Amino acid sequence: MPVNLTASKGRTLKQLSSVVGAPMPYAQGGSVLDANIIQPQTESELRSQYPTLYGALAGLMGSTPDELSQGSVLDPDASSRNASVRRGAEVGFPIGTAMQVLPVASGIAKRALSLAPGPMTGGLLAQQGVIKGPGGNWLNGSVEGALGGLKSDIPVGLKAPFPVEVRDAAVNNFIDKQLTRYVKNDMATPEDPIRALAERGVLHMQPEMVPINPPTFTTALNRENSGFPRLGVGQTQLAKQWEVLSDKAIDPNIAEQWLKPFPGPQPTPSMTEMANSWLCKVPPKTPVYNASSNSRVADLGFDHLIDELRNATDPASGLPANLQLKPESLARLSVPDAVERVSKINAWREAQKVAANEAIANNAATVLHKEYPHSDATPNPKGLRWVQLKAPEPTLAEGHVPGPVSGFPDQHGIIDQSTGQSVSVGATPQEALAKSLQDALKYEGDTMGHCVGGYADDVLSGKSNIFSLRDAKGVPHVTVETRPQQSYGTDHLEKFREQAQNEALANEVNPGTPNDPSAAFLTAVNQNMTRLANDNPVNSIIQIKGKANQKPNDEYLPFVQDFVKSGQWSDVGDLANSGLPHRLADFSPDVRASMKQYGIEAPGDYMTTDEVNGVLNAINKAKGLPPGYAHGGPVLPKPAPTWQAALSIAQKYGPQANKYPLQYGSRL
Repeated sequence: MPVNLTASKGRTLKQLSSVVGAPMPYAQGGSVLDANIIQPQTESELRSQYPTLYGALAGLMGSTPDELSQGSVLDPDASSRNASVRRGAEVGFPIGTAMQVLPVASGIAKRALSLAPGPMTGGLLAQQGVIKGPGGNWLNGSVEGALGGLKSDIPVGLKAPFPVEVRDAAVNNFIDKQLTRYVKNDMATPEDPIRALAERGVLHMQPEMVPINPPTFTTALNRENSGFPRLGVGQTQLAKQWEVLSDKAIDPNIAEQWLKPFPGPQPTPSMTEMANSWLCKVPPKTPVYNASSNSRVADLGFDHLIDELRNATDPASGLPANLQLKPESLARLSVPDAVERVSKINAWREAQKVAANEAIANNAATVLHKEYPHSDATPNPKGLRWVQLKAPEPTLAEGHVPGPVSGFPDQHGIIDQSTGQSVSVGATPQEALAKSLQDALKYEGDTMGHCVGGYADDVLSGKSNIFSLRDAKGVPHVTVETRPQQSYGTDHLEKFREQAQNEALANEVNPGTPNDPSAAFLTAVNQNMTRLANDNPVNSIIQIKGKANQKPNDEYLPFVQDFVKSGQWSDVGDLANSGLPHRLADFSPDVRASMKQYGIEAPGDYMTTDEVNGVLNAINKAKGLPPGYAHGGPVLPKPAPTWQAALSIAQKYGPQANKYPLQYGSRL
């Protein structure tokens, strides 16, 4: 049952409660969701007493199901409660995500914000962030504490400190002064100088390492309530990414919320009040900010910024002279200047890495698997291709020959004839071949940020096969691991049933009747199926990984899908990472029978949702039925809504989805 986002707030939350199958909490004789009689409950109370509704509300405000399903290990009922919270979030989160894109500011969502606890830094409101004006009131020591982990320990009382202590002291001073002032005064404001740099494509983090997340619904409401655009002020994608990260690194609240006492028979002052007595002296509604959890502050990449500033002050770091700094110059370095310098250092390191890895990226262990010529019909401007990483054959790839290593007569190498350089070295020719595979796997793992670099023994033994989607420069973008299948499941065996039956009949085995096949015939068919499966071995796809073990970027999914569809696999792991969420084996018997009856072929064993709908509609057309459902029900169970689906609906239908939320919301 979809939630009508434009309904009155009371009815809407009752609908939400109905959707998730959760009871409505009550306080003082009325609904806790009634704005006139509500007594705000704490996060823990809501989660404990009404876990499913709590999950739906938190999801509505932007918390993901994964974030919300992490409960306390000390809670004996954590498992069942977390499952209930997750169920609620899987309903609330896609709705909240869609609402932030649509031009709607639901009163019920604003009311839901009041359920957030005050001084709990892990609370619902605290998790969402807000754009703030310059400066502002901060809880004592919160920013200093969040940034303190970036500082180096320096021995006290040194009469003649070593150069490293001089450098560390200068960097610590930069953290205590310039970086702390930036966070308190400028970060997450409309005038944020780092966001201004990001508008120009300049940032201290590599863009691909900055997570791409839309602003949560709560963030959008807080921005609007503060007089700023709901979707932020960033114009470029990089600026928007930084804006979301910096917003989430700040916990906003008002003074009276931070002053809430600990509950109990005899309420006691909160730790926040005890550490911030000034809160009692300001108006209750005064905005007061706190640095968010360490994980959210860590997302800002300040650790990398500080590491590279330390390198820049170290003459032995290997950085070119134009990127180096004297320790005393840090006292005059602004945060924007530091960001620009580190951005240049990142670019220099990337160029060095490309030059150093160029030979490894195309060494003798990197063997072409499949190419995709660029054309108007099938554009491939990056020159993407699949390669397999395996030990080179004794007959080396074209352009490579074995030979001695210049200056090392006891070493054997593989020589690239085009350059005359050794691309792999070992004590024996066999060791040199194995070394080239180790280098290739290490390059793959280092560049992609995962552990495939340690797979050399598995690949050499034949236990694993590693494939990499590379661009024309040899840079990897997707890694796939396959393994030979040692035993076969029903799906693979079933492919040989018809052939096995024909062989049994050809051998004059008594088949019995269609409704009562003979035991001898069944035994013969099963034996034939097993033999045919063994004679036609297949691999399983074990992993499909993008950078840092994440799902591959969308631009690479067509190539991943071709890899999956063009192979014969007994099973496919990480199927969700391929963009092919549906398997032919999951089709209902009725749908399979209809496909056979009408001669409708599936586009493959693994399909996109659009491809499944194409099969479904072809069956309906053959039967003279309306599109959408096959006779007997949907071709597949309707999947749970996802935030990607919610965004897709919102972006595709825009104002129409806002005008008719029930109709369009049902598409989730």
